[in-house]
Amino acid sequence: MAETILLPSRLDVKAAPGLHKTLSPMDGDVVLDASGVTHIGTQCLQVILACKQKLDAANTTLRLENLSTDCTEQLALFGLDSNFSTETAT
Repeated sequence: MAETILLPSRLDVKAAPGLHKTLSPMDGDVVLDASGVTHIGTQCLQVILACKQKLDAANTTLRLENLSTDCTEQLALFGLDSNFSTETAT
């Protein structure tokens, strides 16, 4: 069973250390609930991508779920919308 983590609304430089502390020990399937995300900065994207790379290498997954409109748009701006298994909030 995947571990679900509710992401904060602002994934900015201030959130990056805490996100790293949360994601770095993960070694199984992970679901990131992005329903409340209004901002994604490059530092947090780096943390998420590093976790995804680690989990991919271990044949486990990192999936984004319940993406807010802001989150979807910002991932697309970074060109990362196709890098994740995602599920948009309905």
